[in-house]
Amino acid sequence: MGKKSKKINIDEGIKYLNSKDSKFKQISLNIGKIEFYKNELDFESLVKIIINQQLSNIAANTIFQRLKKLVDSQDTLDPEIIRNTDIEKLRKCGISNAKSSYIINLANILIDNPDLFDKWKKLDYESASIEIQKIKGFGKWSSDIIQLSYLGNFDG
Repeated sequence: MGKKSKKINIDEGIKYLNSKDSKFKQISLNIGKIEFYKNELDFESLVKIIINQQLSNIAANTIFQRLKKLVDSQDTLDPEIIRNTDIEKLRKCGISNAKSSYIINLANILIDNPDLFDKWKKLDYESASIEIQKIKGFGKWSSDIIQLSYLGNFDG
């Protein structure tokens, strides 16, 4: 989220929706061409998704900035640093106990499976959804966000 995004072509989806819904078609004609970009998938992006669950964007961003300050990260978060961070320090940033556990677990998974994102990118929507939801802290909503915003999968 903040890294260079890749443009995704959604013209076919817009054409389909235009053919099915006259109100959508009118809105789409008024708005003009819609461009959609997918973001770079990395550990930090997934941590943001976990933190953001059930919080306002403002609250989640504040907590995330506290986390970055805690680990003194100018660049993207490093799973190794998070794995070695005491859960109580994460809690002091405003991250709940459950979310702190999810983040540390995610760090461990990515350290043990450095090619996990490449595996997800090769899967169809359903298979990727199943694999993403195997990770504690990621349900259907998180999976859909990851698929749309980071993997560029529209078939939800």
